[in-house]
Amino acid sequence: MKMLLVVTHSEVVQQTVPWLAEIARHYNSELLVTNCVLNPIAVPGRVDAWLLIEDPKTVRTALNETVGRLSGDPVTLLDEINSEFPYQAVSDIVQNNHIDRVYVPINAEQSLNTADMQFGQRLLRNLPCDVVVLDLGQSDGKSLKRAIVPMDLADSKYIIQYLMEHDFTIGNITPLHIAPYFGSDSPKIAERELQTQLQEIGLKEDSPKINPQVVLADGFHQGIMQTVRENDAIVFGGTSIKMIH
Repeated sequence: MKMLLVVTHSEVVQQTVPWLAEIARHYNSELLVTNCVLNPIAVPGRVDAWLLIEDPKTVRTALNETVGRLSGDPVTLLDEINSEFPYQAVSDIVQNNHIDRVYVPINAEQSLNTADMQFGQRLLRNLPCDVVVLDLGQSDGKSLKRAIVPMDLADSKYIIQYLMEHDFTIGNITPLHIAPYFGSDSPKIAERELQTQLQEIGLKEDSPKINPQVVLADGFHQGIMQTVRENDAIVFGGTSIKMIH
């Protein structure tokens, strides 16, 4: 398996590069890394959004320093992407190097109209391979106690399969069913609904490292907020940056 990491900000370099290098080492794979210079022509958006774009030299310096400390790991630093259409340049790298999966770190607190979000959307829609958009927050990516997978969204089956492939980086996987409270029978009904969901994707409830959970809440966001805790990851599947946001 070949992986490609595309970064636009230096703040994510020290987190994502070592984390993905460990994954590549575990699977005897290769990790290619590059920084991408965004521009108003390639990713149209609000004028004020471009104030968030970092000096490419700063990003490249962070990459050089971090990759330099990973001597012996299967990491290759590619040339900087600085073209009129950077998403097409990423697509060319994917095809020329037979990349299986692209990782794009994004600060999810940003507006959907920012350059990074629009760039991520283009990659999600257009790349001919798997794309993982991630926000590690303040975590180093190596201390995740559990990954929460909302079972009420599409693609839960594929997300759980992906996480089980990477189970060495995550403590436990929590398939989460969020259901409304309508009476004393709500918990039992919600439990049955979750069991049905697990059966439909061929997952046994007693599988190692799988800890299904039900939460009763007034809505999806409320259920998530009741469930998250420090060092948790929430993993969604889809092709829309808006849904992920």
